[in-house]
Amino acid sequence: MISPNKNLTVAVIGSEGFLGNNVCRKLLASGYKVKGLVFSDPKALEGLGMEQIVGDINNPEDLSSLITDADIVINCVSDVLKPGQMAIDTSYADLAKTNIDGVTNIVNSCIQFKVKRLIHCSTIQALQQHPKDVKLNENRSYVDKSGYDYDRCKADGDKIVIAARERGLDAIIMIIGGMLGPNDFKPTVSGQFIIDYSREKKPVPNKGGYDWVDVRDVAEAIVNSIDKGGKNETYILNGKFYSMIELCTIMEEVLGKPVVKSKISVGFIKAILPLLSFISKVSGKPPLYTKARLESLFINEQISHEKAQKELDYQPRPIKTTLTHAYKWFEAKGML
Repeated sequence: MISPNKNLTVAVIGSEGFLGNNVCRKLLASGYKVKGLVFSDPKALEGLGMEQIVGDINNPEDLSSLITDADIVINCVSDVLKPGQMAIDTSYADLAKTNIDGVTNIVNSCIQFKVKRLIHCSTIQALQQHPKDVKLNENRSYVDKSGYDYDRCKADGDKIVIAARERGLDAIIMIIGGMLGPNDFKPTVSGQFIIDYSREKKPVPNKGGYDWVDVRDVAEAIVNSIDKGGKNETYILNGKFYSMIELCTIMEEVLGKPVVKSKISVGFIKAILPLLSFISKVSGKPPLYTKARLESLFINEQISHEKAQKELDYQPRPIKTTLTHAYKWFEAKGML
C-alpha cells in the first residue's frame, strides 16, 4: 500500500473520456493535484481547473511531458472510434494501437520515471465468462484465442501490465463492468441508450443483458485504490446484472412512460444479422446488432466485487439512482 498523501500528483490518461473525466472530478474533490492527457475534445474537463496536456499515448514525448513529475498514473484511455462504432465490433489490428502499443508505451514510461503506482482500467469482457454457473472473480482466466477481437485485445493489454510488475512496476488492474451515469459528454453507447429510449419507444431483445454500474462509484474505487489498494492487485468493479427488459422497466419508472416498443426474439435477430450487415454497408451506418454485440449480452451473471468492497470501500449504488441522475444530466445539457 501507498501511505495516504494528498500532495501526490496524479496523471490521468484518457482524462476527457467518460470514465476519465469522472476520475478527474473525484481526484480533485479529494484534494489531489491532477494533470490529464487529452487526445481529442477537452469539453468534459472545462471548468475543472486542472492541467491539460494535448497528446497521444503513442507519442513518447507526450507521455514524458505527462508522467515526468507524476506520482500516480491512471490509465482510463478508451479506443478511438468512429461515431456510432462500438469497440466490440472493431478488429484486433485497429484496437491494438491503443490497447497493445499504447499500453506498452504507458508501462515503459511509468518504469522510466519511477512512478509509485499505475492503475490500469480494463473490462469484464477480458475475462473468460464460462463456466457461467460459477461465480466470476479476480481468479478467473483471461479469454483465449477463441474470444472476440475486442476481448482478446483488452486481455492482451492487461497481460502487458502484469508483465511490467516483474520489472518492478506497482500496477493495479481494474476489471470494470458496463458504466452508466452523468458527465457523459460524447456520449458513450450506453449514454446514447438512455437518450434514445427517453425519446421514443424502442424494440428490446427478449433475452440477455449486461452488468451495469455507476461510473462515479467506479471512479471513487479507482481513487481509493491509490492508498488502499494492495500492491500489484486486480479488482473487479461491477454492479449487478440486469436483463435488457429489466433495465428498460427501470427506465420506465424513471421516465414515467413506456420505453419498450416490442420484445424481439434473439433467435430472430441472429437470423437477420446478414441483412443488418448489408443494410449497414449500403447506408454507411453501424448495424443495430452484430454477432459480437449479441454475444456480449450473455456474459456471466454472477460477477463478484467482494474483494473491492472489502479493500477499497466499494459500494455501488442502485442502478435506478444512476439512471435518474444520468437522465437529469442529459436533460440539463439539452441532449434529450
